[in-house]
Amino acid sequence: MAANDHRREIIDWLKQRNHSPTEVEQIMHRLDTYDASAVRASIFDSVDAGQFDIEAIIRAVTEADDTSEG
Repeated sequence: MAANDHRREIIDWLKQRNHSPTEVEQIMHRLDTYDASAVRASIFDSVDAGQFDIEAIIRAVTEADDTSEG
């Protein structure tokens, strides 16, 4: 299921619980903020566990910058 599908599902669920449009908007904003911080924490957990090579991404970006400047 795509992220937009999940978002729609949560919004529909909140509406079924009779939350106002303003409440839904505020709840979704808080969920978006939580989601972003959870993703960042997960990335760093994966880096620490050796499952994700952030250095490869950094190298790819810095090498691309070097070639575009030169």
